Formats: sequence, structure tokens, C-alpha cells
Amino acid sequence: MRITRVRLVRKLADELDGIDVSTFREGDVIELPRAQARLLIAEGWALPCRDSRQDVRGASTAHELSVAADRSRRRRARLDQ
Repeated sequence: MRITRVRLVRKLADELDGIDVSTFREGDVIELPRAQARLLIAEGWALPCRDSRQDVRGASTAHELSVAADRSRRRRARLDQ
């Protein structure tokens, strides 16, 4: 049995086309038998995963918000010059 790695890109249920994905989240890389992997890819639930650098999911912590610079200060600073 050949194993194929796919990245889960959508997950609307714990079972997709008869394949149990209950322990996975969107963005996870899953190793599946080739037929199951092809089915998930064909149905748009997953994408092929060929690059080992793709194994790292984005940060799982909350994103910090940036504070925009105060335009009025910049404008006043230009006028004072």
C-alpha cells in the first residue's frame, strides 16, 4: 500500500467522503493510502503535500494587532520643519 501525504485545506465534518479526519484540523498534513488521498484532493478537501517545509502549520497563537502611526503627528512634524 502506497502512502500519500496531503494537506487538509477544508474540513466541514469529522468524516469526509468516508475518511475519518476527526483528529485533524485545517492545515494539518495527513498520510493516507493513495486512493483516499486522491479522493480528498479530487473533492477539494486536501492538496498534495510534496515539500517537507510545508509540514509546519502557521502560528497557532492569536495574532497581535499592530497600532497604526498617528497621521496627525506625522503631518504636524512635517509642517513644523
